[in-house]
Amino acid sequence: MESIIQDYFLLAIEHGECTENGDIENGNKLHMTIMMLISQIQTKSKDIQKLFFETLEHENDAIKVWTATALICTLESESIRVLKHVAETNKTVHGATAGSTIDCWKKGLLKDIPDWNA
Repeated sequence: MESIIQDYFLLAIEHGECTENGDIENGNKLHMTIMMLISQIQTKSKDIQKLFFETLEHENDAIKVWTATALICTLESESIRVLKHVAETNKTVHGATAGSTIDCWKKGLLKDIPDWNA
């Protein structure tokens, strides 16, 4: 596995733990780092991007929510499917986040998410 994808896993999991524990300060720092890392992944080779796309099916819901949100403009139906599944099956903040992300997307409120195909 590419180290940038491994870094993404670690950061997304840690951010998920901060979110679950209410650690807003560290969660916000991790959020910024994850956003920068996703931007870097977007500029990498198609092989690395493919590895990132595959994280939609990761076992960790925090990773799935991050990936689905980052790819909602690129892989809309797949991202919505993953978010719906998390919203329906995860009774923690991750499920609520997944549901809110879908609602915001449908209302047109997520305007700054890039299309990786553009």
